[in-house]
Amino acid sequence: MMTFRAWFLGIASCVLLIFLNTFFTFRMQPLTISAILMQIAVLPIGRFMVATLPTREYASIM
Repeated sequence: MMTFRAWFLGIASCVLLIFLNTFFTFRMQPLTISAILMQIAVLPIGRFMVATLPTREYASIM
């Protein structure tokens, strides 16, 4: 589904993952963070958003 939560978490986690992997490549021993690890880290944030965001639906214009 194309929800605000999915778009927000997807874009935010991708930007954070790119930033962290780029930042850690400049170390003497590079550290890489996989996409699976990022998905596991984002899961509690998504569950928190489910509990706090409003559930009101808006009419679609399509």
